[in-house]
Amino acid sequence: MNKPSNKKFWSGRFSKDSAELLDRFNSSLSFDKRLYKQDITCSIAYAKTLAHSKIISVSESEEIIHGLNKIFEE
Repeated sequence: MNKPSNKKFWSGRFSKDSAELLDRFNSSLSFDKRLYKQDITCSIAYAKTLAHSKIISVSESEEIIHGLNKIFEE
């Protein structure tokens, strides 16, 4: 497994250090990257459930699912 880099994505763009809260929030990105397939799959299921429950329309659900599938492909 690759060792996570301590270099921030935005290093060099700002003159001040980021807030500790932001650093803690972003500290999980290396782990989160490994879960994107499961996250997208669950989000698709949730969009279908919302449409089935009539919380959003079927067309809204289809639009969300289309967008999620596009992200998945990228």
